[in-house]
Amino acid sequence: MIAVAQEARENAFVIRSLHQFGACVITEEGELFGGCNIENTISGMGVCAERAAIDNAVVHGKYRFRGIAIVDDSEVLVYPCGVCREYLALFSQTNDIDLEVILAKSETKYVVKKISKLLPNMFVSKSETTRNKIKSYKNK
Repeated sequence: MIAVAQEARENAFVIRSLHQFGACVITEEGELFGGCNIENTISGMGVCAERAAIDNAVVHGKYRFRGIAIVDDSEVLVYPCGVCREYLALFSQTNDIDLEVILAKSETKYVVKKISKLLPNMFVSKSETTRNKIKSYKNK
């Protein structure tokens, strides 16, 4: 996962921050999907690497994940932003798995966290219809 995230990071489109991120989700079946951050000249219109990796998997019909690896090019470990934490939390509800979030500098230097620890009060819809719709992706 970390190697795929590192490879994806090389394709980051970073015209504002010049800070490259890469991510890789792993599906329940063990398939890997990478993503990188894509910035825009208009602030707020970019896409984080974590969401790009998930979106890549969804394009391929994959909705159930075991975890995600995130790499960046800074000196310190960088955690997912709040939007990405909520995105990860949403997809964790498709299969009721507490996703592992791997924050990595390299294949040997990393920390593993659970999404429930990174977002202890994650949004869960009060609508049973919505919750059932989310869980319906478990069978796709």
